[in-house]
Amino acid sequence: MTRPSVFLIEASTHTRRVLGENIGVSEPDWQVVAFPLVAKAIREWPSPGPVLVLVDADGIFSFAEINEVAQKASSGPSGGVYLLSSSENGPPAELKTRALGWIPKPHAGASPSPDWCSRHVRGLMRKGREGSFATIPALSNKSSAPPVPPLVLAVGVSTGGPSALEKMLAELPAKFPVPVLIVQHIPEGFSNNLARSLSSRCKLPVREAVTGEPILPGTIWLAPGDRHMEVEGPSESARLKLHQNPPENFCRPAVDPLFRSVAQVYGSRVLALVLTGMGQDGLEGARAIRKSGGMVWAQDESTSVVWGMPGSVVKGGLANAVFPLGQFGPALCQIFSCI
Repeated sequence: MTRPSVFLIEASTHTRRVLGENIGVSEPDWQVVAFPLVAKAIREWPSPGPVLVLVDADGIFSFAEINEVAQKASSGPSGGVYLLSSSENGPPAELKTRALGWIPKPHAGASPSPDWCSRHVRGLMRKGREGSFATIPALSNKSSAPPVPPLVLAVGVSTGGPSALEKMLAELPAKFPVPVLIVQHIPEGFSNNLARSLSSRCKLPVREAVTGEPILPGTIWLAPGDRHMEVEGPSESARLKLHQNPPENFCRPAVDPLFRSVAQVYGSRVLALVLTGMGQDGLEGARAIRKSGGMVWAQDESTSVVWGMPGSVVKGGLANAVFPLGQFGPALCQIFSCI
């Protein structure tokens, strides 16, 4: 006899694994089928369908994608979707008011408590067995999550950075709609060569930053060696600012000054990436970005040359999502609607 299936649609590899294992231990009679992408779940949707559908609602999947899952689920035994969110207040209101409900999940990189399933999921499974789910209305597909797209992409990276940047930046399209600001820990005299090398391998121009330059969409700026890079001015006319204030985290350029400044200038409309690197530069800056309402993504341990910088952000509970290096490009294109 085929076991009833639970669909777990979750972008983070780590979270898929730990939640799937938690459910499997608590409910061995149920089959957990986990997917990293909505499209794959839709392609493999069985008939009559899963009895429970859990969907990541932390900003990786668009409203349109979640709407598609909801429509699929509402016609089967589950009757709709439950959303997973690591946010204290749960998913965005546009989703929360239209789903069957939402379930708290651990922050990226963390593990759930041993009784996570029994506290949050088992009751939903019981409803599924009893066929007591109600159909939910279609979700809005007029915008993507986050509800207002970021205005800037800020990147912090160190050990292993040049090859990581080359791989990630090459995946961005020529019409990428926002500026990209990068702090790579690098000595004076080497950053201009790195900018030229990256530019030759990318669809976007990569330039070494100069004080006073306007921060325009579709351009990548790299902090010069021995100079901190910040942004200043109102968000609609922000400019670059370079200086030689004391090193932070033993580094100049350092990631924290850039992250603090984008949080101050752009507020909630910031997406920051913390990639491979030694130490914990970027941790306090990530904290400032999250406090201002922005988003922070971190590189996973398996693809990092050194998991110091991204690891500190993940362990600090500041990462909205954790990706292997090869998944940043597609995820960014989803967030910025450029695919």
